[in-house]
Amino acid sequence: MNRAIILTLVALTLASGAAPAWAERGVRKLSSTALTAGELGNLGDFTLVGAVSVHLDHLNTQIEGLIRSDLASTVDGRWLRWRPVYRGSQLVDLRDFKTATPATALKRGWQVPAVRSRNIQLPSKFPGRSDCFLASATTVSSRVLGAWHCEAGTRTILGEALGDLANPDIRQVADLSLKLDRLSAEPVMHNGSHHILLVSYNQPDRRFLYVNLFWPLPAQ
Repeated sequence: MNRAIILTLVALTLASGAAPAWAERGVRKLSSTALTAGELGNLGDFTLVGAVSVHLDHLNTQIEGLIRSDLASTVDGRWLRWRPVYRGSQLVDLRDFKTATPATALKRGWQVPAVRSRNIQLPSKFPGRSDCFLASATTVSSRVLGAWHCEAGTRTILGEALGDLANPDIRQVADLSLKLDRLSAEPVMHNGSHHILLVSYNQPDRRFLYVNLFWPLPAQ
């Protein structure tokens, strides 16, 4: 079938509110590669728990928000889920990618939130860097962390917002050599520290990047 006809049929299906077939089935993983700390750039305050680059098939959307370590929302109104694989405390792979409509996700018990995402206001440009633009931000207990894309999206600076969020000081805490679009945080049980989670998906290359960093409690 002609590619233009296929794209038209998919667009009509989405407009009708019905889910295309790929939205209700597993997303095939073609390959995956674990990344090293050296490949990520300057981790600064963080310790690498694991980073994985995954080549996917049949994922024709973009990431809207990162909800938790195994769940993201997509710009077409659906949910994307995967299974992180650990060897001891080290993240080594991602498996079992699946997409679902909100109704199907609830039926599957995915525990999706009622609110898909919320905006956190931080400076649109990283202070002193005219080429670094805010991509995402999240709250980390009493701290606020932002991610800025730099050098046409080839790098990501992580910065901690200090003081009044209406006019914060931004402290650079890492300089990563990857384009990472969305971030979230999960607490470490009985510790007070956090895992910082970052993802991106390059649709033309079908490349899903996932990074898990450990962020310790601030020094007292």
